[in-house]
Amino acid sequence: RVFPCFKRYIVRRANLSEVLFAYGDTIYFSGRLGYLTAFRTDTEHFEETLLKLPCGAGREYLNTLTAAAPCGDGTFYLGTGADGLLARLDLNAERLIPLGKPGIENRIRALCFNRDGVLWGISGLDADVCHLFRYTPEEGMTDEGILRARMPKTWIVHRADVMLAGSDGEIFIGENDDIAHLLVYLPPVRGKI
Repeated sequence: RVFPCFKRYIVRRANLSEVLFAYGDTIYFSGRLGYLTAFRTDTEHFEETLLKLPCGAGREYLNTLTAAAPCGDGTFYLGTGADGLLARLDLNAERLIPLGKPGIENRIRALCFNRDGVLWGISGLDADVCHLFRYTPEEGMTDEGILRARMPKTWIVHRADVMLAGSDGEIFIGENDDIAHLLVYLPPVRGKI
């Protein structure tokens, strides 16, 4: 089935959500002016929430959800496309907390929450070279630099759009470029996984 959501929940093409995420029987995405919209699968009904993605003043018409990472109990980390801002969403408390900008890039491309409590992300526009960043509530955000592999030969990742945490704390990163690679990053792991 097709459920129409344009004209009311999504007005401009710039607000098209690049990511959907689910919690319970509800699918969430960004819509008009960066507000999160909920689609209730049990009632097949759309509902615009009062939760608005963070962005610079006057740039709401450009804002969209570009990355989401679940971290348990109805809590998600979200990344935006207009200004590359990070936010924490608590669906049980119906709160969205802006956390700031992890780098100078205006887009968060991917997010991944590792089992040791560290959020990893990739920021950068298509014309930029991606940056890897990490976030914890205790330490804040750290720019970990550009993604570069040195084996079997030196390779710099320009664009990467997918991240996934492995069972042993490794991070799988999918490159999105003319020549695309799968990278495995072995970060330092805090405590037990």
